[in-house]
Amino acid sequence: MMNDVWYWPVLKAFRKHLELQHEDKEWRGENHDEARYFEEHLAYERFADGEVQDIGCCWADCGWRMKFAVKYELAEEL
Repeated sequence: MMNDVWYWPVLKAFRKHLELQHEDKEWRGENHDEARYFEEHLAYERFADGEVQDIGCCWADCGWRMKFAVKYELAEEL
């Protein structure tokens, strides 16, 4: 059974922030684009085990930040 990608909770939190705090940018599709860029960053960046990431909002006028730690472990069914 395939689970969600490891970064789903991080991406979900970022999307929720965009929807709640930057709804003015939604009608032009800018939030959708930024969420897609953020997901590409999470999917293709090389993170080390135990690495702490501190990522801020993409919009210059916003001070929102999110920290998360990357932890790799094998699933039990493997």
